[in-house]
Amino acid sequence: MKILTEASTIWYRGSKGQHLTLGSNSNNTQQYGPGLYFADGEDVAKMHGEVKTYVINTSTGFMTEKSKVRPQTIEFLIKRAPNLEETLQNWGENPRLAFRDAYNGILESSNNMVEALLSVQADFYRDDEELFMEKCIIGSNIHGIIVNVMGGKFLILYNRKKAREVKS
Repeated sequence: MKILTEASTIWYRGSKGQHLTLGSNSNNTQQYGPGLYFADGEDVAKMHGEVKTYVINTSTGFMTEKSKVRPQTIEFLIKRAPNLEETLQNWGENPRLAFRDAYNGILESSNNMVEALLSVQADFYRDDEELFMEKCIIGSNIHGIIVNVMGGKFLILYNRKKAREVKS
């Protein structure tokens, strides 16, 4: 990952199709949830197809494995989930108690905000990834996550407007 300024960094994206189309690799098979996947190294991106280079300002709105869990954000995301009452039945018949159990379960099992977001997405937005990303962006000012993987980093972008292609 090349740092251009304190806020803007270079990221690489390999794709066999359109580069900034969320549907091209936004599905439940992705290890870190929905979004556009970028790598900090060009070699990793090459494994996924044609590589393009992007500048992304990561100074605000990106959660990392060092980000503390934000309970208010988790509550916000759960309360705005589709089919909330139906989903809460997985935790019990009483909606109020089920919400408490689901909310506390996520807070207690998550070591950081990335883990908490992935739990909320898997438990409450499994069938509506676009809505999850929208609620993260608009309601919580979270534009994506950055994770450490095999000696490098992946950026999973929820807000495609944050990426600007670098023309060679």
